[in-house]
Amino acid sequence: MAGASRHSVILGAVVCALGLLAPAAIAGPIVAGLGGGEPVYEIIRSYTTTNPNVAIDDLGTPIDVAFDPAAGPIAKVFHITTPAYHHLHLVETLRVVGRTIYDWHELLMVSDGEGGWQPSGNHDDLWWSCTGGVTPWPIVAPFPSLIEKLNPDDLLSIYWDEGLPDGTVITIEKWITVPSTMTTFAMFQYPTPEPATTALLGLGLGWLVAARHRRNRAHL
Repeated sequence: MAGASRHSVILGAVVCALGLLAPAAIAGPIVAGLGGGEPVYEIIRSYTTTNPNVAIDDLGTPIDVAFDPAAGPIAKVFHITTPAYHHLHLVETLRVVGRTIYDWHELLMVSDGEGGWQPSGNHDDLWWSCTGGVTPWPIVAPFPSLIEKLNPDDLLSIYWDEGLPDGTVITIEKWITVPSTMTTFAMFQYPTPEPATTALLGLGLGWLVAARHRRNRAHL
């Protein structure tokens, strides 16, 4: 019995040691497209506008983004503590994990007045200009093609014909113009893991826009 106990203790110690050597679990948002689950409120930022040009640079360790069809988009909420007309410069890095990504989308959102969000559109003076790329160099083939849709939905989309493999880092640089009357806005970020999903994401975006128009007509 004593020998068996010693063997159990030794085995337990070995298991614990192997556990310490095991790779850490993925730390980052589990995300899907519009029309999936509830948005994942991963990052909430608050900042003051001490001058017309505000920079929030995030070029450190990339945020790992894994895909789960049951999840929702990443929702990053911005709170302006001293509202003023200004330009926000934002650089973000995200790493693809767990699944090949074919498209990456970012959508400016504003409050719908009922505790939710709706696409910004071009009537609220909140708008942006964006560029995107991938690292490390050399850039994975094929080179990402950037399409900016600033009217009517402030939607940025980047497409890769062959997809970005696991471990690829996406870098997105944004210049956001914020009106003086705005105290909060959001940015929804979501991937397309496979070409067949593109149509579903389009339906999700169409649903958001249609719901917005229905609310606008209801208030008239």
